[in-house]
Amino acid sequence: MGLSSSVCPEWNSQQWPQAFATSPWTRPLLTVSFRALWAAIFTAHVIWNWWVRGRDDGAYHFMFLTVQASWIEAVDLVLQWVVAMLGFPYVQNHMVAPAEPWLVRISMALNCLSQPLSLTVAVLYWVLIYPGGELPYIDVFLHGINAGLLLINLLLTRIPFSCARVGWLFLYQIIYVGWTYVHYALRIGMPGGCWRCPEDETAQCEELYPDDECPIYATFDWHDPVAAARLGFGLASVLIILVQALYVGLVSCRDAHDKKLDLGASETPRELPEFIPLDHLVVPRMTPTDFASFLLTIEDAASLFVGPCLVASAMSVRGNARRPGRWLRRLLMASGGLCLALQAAPSFTGVAQLSRTLPTQRYAASKGFGDSEAAPEKNAKEAGSGKKTSIMKNKKSSKTKALTKQRLGDLRDKTLALRQKREEELDEYEMGKAMIAKYGREVAVMPPPVAERVAKRGMVIGGSFYATMLAVFGFGIVLFKTQEIIIPPTLMAFVTLALLALAIFGGAYGMMSASWDPDKEGSALGTEEFSENMQILGEGFRKATLEEDYEKALEARNERRKLLEAKEKKKTELLNK
Repeated sequence: MGLSSSVCPEWNSQQWPQAFATSPWTRPLLTVSFRALWAAIFTAHVIWNWWVRGRDDGAYHFMFLTVQASWIEAVDLVLQWVVAMLGFPYVQNHMVAPAEPWLVRISMALNCLSQPLSLTVAVLYWVLIYPGGELPYIDVFLHGINAGLLLINLLLTRIPFSCARVGWLFLYQIIYVGWTYVHYALRIGMPGGCWRCPEDETAQCEELYPDDECPIYATFDWHDPVAAARLGFGLASVLIILVQALYVGLVSCRDAHDKKLDLGASETPRELPEFIPLDHLVVPRMTPTDFASFLLTIEDAASLFVGPCLVASAMSVRGNARRPGRWLRRLLMASGGLCLALQAAPSFTGVAQLSRTLPTQRYAASKGFGDSEAAPEKNAKEAGSGKKTSIMKNKKSSKTKALTKQRLGDLRDKTLALRQKREEELDEYEMGKAMIAKYGREVAVMPPPVAERVAKRGMVIGGSFYATMLAVFGFGIVLFKTQEIIIPPTLMAFVTLALLALAIFGGAYGMMSASWDPDKEGSALGTEEFSENMQILGEGFRKATLEEDYEKALEARNERRKLLEAKEKKKTELLNK
């Protein structure tokens, strides 16, 4: 269980555009449009729900789990669309993107929370809260349709979801269960109170609790702390584990069948060529002459297709062909009319001169079309303006070339740095394989001093909270046995559960904040060590997923080295002869 908010290790940190703006099923532009549509759908529904119900409830509207989950889902989809828009230019131009920005990490965290949360809310609603009978559309959407749409969004895109990210929902579970207890302890209540109405419509309803003691959900009532704790931390935890396992399995199947063939050479930044042509970085502008040639090409293409179009139109009218449907006859007649219109349109060869169409004096005769005598001579004023225009074009061209050289230089430096990093990773992987082959698997095990330090720190931090929890529980028993003082069960349950949660997270933090360097003890708080160890784990997961790629790269590199050695050997033999 982890709280990772990065696209690593499934992708490199520079590949967040591929994770958000591409899909194995559609092109990048359609993927971005799909994200915009999904964001609009969810945003419209949460605003609609607030407009219909939230205006009257005020701040109480945002106490419900369904409302919080729906807003988290809407914000997540909007951020996914924004990130996809930011990454779209890098995907289209096959450029190396910068390391993932903070917006990508926020979107990843919200996605890992909202995806399983939507299904969890739906299951809890239909099992525990559903009152029976017909429901309005907005309730059906917020408790089922949204989960299906989010699942489609997850399976049709390439955003990662793994065990390293399942901790976000557990964290939200602790926060929301704690909030329900705060709501009960502070007597916030609900407007209108809580009433129990019998099925007999003639009978009167009875008030269960006053307004300031009414729980958020009748099935999750802290007036019975044992039942509330059992539901909030027991049943909900089991359901969350099952839902998370389902999503991890579905995403694993999605990634296993995704060959990423549409990404091509831009799938990983290290596969970029050392030199990228100018056309990949600069979009050429169409000159008037090129525009004229383009129109003439269209005219020639129309003349090539006019014959078949006319024949098809005639056959559809006279009935010489097999009797097609009405829509096919109309389509063929329309295509024939369009071809006639294109054929009869004025061309640049005689009817319409280029001097009336283009801003500069370019003629079809200069390209080999039409009559060369139709071009008049330029006067002095036109020649001077043409000279000024050419000077301005040369200046712009020089600036563009300088900027292009700078971009090429930067891109070449980035590519060389990525290749160097790739070679270092391959050397490290090859050295690790050699050490394991020589000394066995024991060389990859954590050294005994580090293992003792990790276990000791985890037991001290986590065990202190656990011992405090047992002490509080024992103190309550002693007070009851000796002084007959009863601590409120709700207070006892909240304190012990909070200490248990601190013990679990404290033990994990203690192990992760210990120094993994045998010669270094580390700091007391261990914040720097925790950050370093998390980076080491993330790098280890990333390299574990790339083991097959490393093997292929090593084989290719060894083949290249053999070829170079053979070539050098032949050169040496020729020189010796």
